[in-house]
Amino acid sequence: MSNISDRHNFVTYISAGKEQTQAYAGQRLSVVRFKKDKDGKKAKDSQAVSVPITQLTTDDMHDLVVHINSWFHSVQDEIIRDACVANRDCVTDDDIDVGAVKQYLQQQAAGERLTGDVITSWFVAELQDVMLVAFADKLGIGDAPDAEQTAKLEKMCNVYRDKFASMAGGRTMFDIATRGKLAKALELVDCSEGIGQKLAAKLKAMENVSVEEMLGL
Repeated sequence: MSNISDRHNFVTYISAGKEQTQAYAGQRLSVVRFKKDKDGKKAKDSQAVSVPITQLTTDDMHDLVVHINSWFHSVQDEIIRDACVANRDCVTDDDIDVGAVKQYLQQQAAGERLTGDVITSWFVAELQDVMLVAFADKLGIGDAPDAEQTAKLEKMCNVYRDKFASMAGGRTMFDIATRGKLAKALELVDCSEGIGQKLAAKLKAMENVSVEEMLGL
């Protein structure tokens, strides 16, 4: 299958199955995803477009070097932001060198990179409502909480949201009690795959970290 036109039409993106959206032969697929709003609705379905693969020449790279440096710095800023969200008090040269940026981009391309924003979006979409109901049941709050009760429930929920978001940092560690509470929260939703699975695995991995490693010694 090929496309020789210079016009590339958007189509509704199908992520899996027999009708999964594919690029035309010799092209690549660009996917535009839309986030859900607070009501769980998207502005529109995810879209995709098949476009030609552009191969940059040495001259192109030379002309783009200033922009490439700016892009490199923006990736460093993403790594730094993750460290900040994870409540680390510093970043090291090793955290933001070329090797670290390369690893970050590889994990991101493979869909393995957990950022604070990614985790927060997942929490809001998958876990927040379930936790609000669980907290309401625990506190004996009915189906129609008043403003004060709603604020209290949201505050409790946000503590968990921020704890989970802090797990974006590679060095984030929690004590046994905190790990237990977060693991129990994950039991409220399906964590057999995706972000939930990754968070559960990170919590499990913390069990095998020594005190010296926790302190960075």
